[in-house]
Amino acid sequence: MPVHPRILIADNDATNVQLLSDICNTEDLEVMVAQDGAETLKTILEDPPDLVLLDVMMPELDGFEVLQALRRRPATRHLPVILVTAVSDDDSIRQGYQLGADDYLTKPFKVVELVARIKTLLGAAAYQHVIEGGLHWQVGNHRQLLLVLEESLVQSCLPLSLVVMQVLGLDSIEQQHDGATAVRVMRRLAALLRARLRGVDSAFMMPPDLLAFVLVTTDEQGSHAVTRRLLATLRQPLVLDEEFHLDSRWAATTADDDQRGPAQLIQQCIDQLTHPA
Repeated sequence: MPVHPRILIADNDATNVQLLSDICNTEDLEVMVAQDGAETLKTILEDPPDLVLLDVMMPELDGFEVLQALRRRPATRHLPVILVTAVSDDDSIRQGYQLGADDYLTKPFKVVELVARIKTLLGAAAYQHVIEGGLHWQVGNHRQLLLVLEESLVQSCLPLSLVVMQVLGLDSIEQQHDGATAVRVMRRLAALLRARLRGVDSAFMMPPDLLAFVLVTTDEQGSHAVTRRLLATLRQPLVLDEEFHLDSRWAATTADDDQRGPAQLIQQCIDQLTHPA
């Protein structure tokens, strides 16, 4: 089953939240909710969505302050944000765009217009991948990892981070059960971790015990935050026919303006795992 794009609705009005949630659910978009500016920032930093529907008039921090904070951070500088608000004067609209809003939609709005703008910002190709269960929304293999890295580097999706995890505990599972059980555990784990990523990111299996994650427009600090979230999920008991307890070692590298190719990025992570400092 494909993983659906995750939309954060940041609005303190319950009626607005319900309306936006209904629209997103109809479009097979996963909904997250934050009810004030401070909660919005905390949610985005701890569990980044694929797109934010941001109200302007909120307690703690207003939408403009939230947007300004997001655009100051490299890890959230390119996070798609649509301001959805009743504030409709020209100065406010101008301010929203100047602070880095990708779009500005005033209430009341047409549902078809909001949906069109969401799909445009998610990217037509990426959105179609979601509906069809395409590459970027599933767990791929080593060959697909090379292709996605190469495509991302060509498209200059920089900074770009690669995280490689070595899953610990598979040997004991294979000894106590069999190889097929170890593979099932690995596949389930990969799917769980993939669901913790943004839709634009990708997850890959490299048998027998490596998982790789491509995080686009994500710097070193951002990749470490994502890795901590992935490790927290990985270390929870994984339940199939019984509980399995796993752990992981990990390595990461970030491509910025250098000329390293896909194979070099992968090898650098593997070298870090094989010869830790």
